[in-house]
Amino acid sequence: MMFRIAGRFLPMQRHAQLLEEAMDQTGPTDAGSGVRLGIVGSPLFSERAYTTFGKYGPIVCDLQPFGQIWPGDWEEAETVETMLELLAGDAFCHRISPPNRYRERVVEALVAARCELVLCQLAQTDDTFGWDIPELSRQLEDRGIGFVNLGFRDAQPDDAWLARAGKLIARAAEARS
Repeated sequence: MMFRIAGRFLPMQRHAQLLEEAMDQTGPTDAGSGVRLGIVGSPLFSERAYTTFGKYGPIVCDLQPFGQIWPGDWEEAETVETMLELLAGDAFCHRISPPNRYRERVVEALVAARCELVLCQLAQTDDTFGWDIPELSRQLEDRGIGFVNLGFRDAQPDDAWLARAGKLIARAAEARS
């Protein structure tokens, strides 16, 4: 996840070079063990949180928006009207209208990634994503995908939050196997 997040901010060639160097320094991993995880919620930049999550399986779909360029390529818009159309039409915008478009797009992405368990975590100041949690959870469960609401967390989750998160994920992952 650190490499993935770094790639959101580095020039493509530099990111590719660093990935190749990292792969040369590490051996093969057992990315196939555990449940296939998805992450949703508030932007999260915590190596410790990703390490905790990764103990239970590979993260195959990370939809939290840290470092995302939203909405897409609006810089390419030649007119204000075109830019506004791009802004208004991006289904990954939390505040899209109607609101169910965002949730439907999230569900589609998680299903396409074949997630088995989705982890939801929220920043203490989140005022957008939390409203979708009950319906998102229901829609994922209807598709056979588990859902764990890890609740609110600090920008850098402390040991207590990580321990609680680990217990909740372990319980849900065990139920899926």
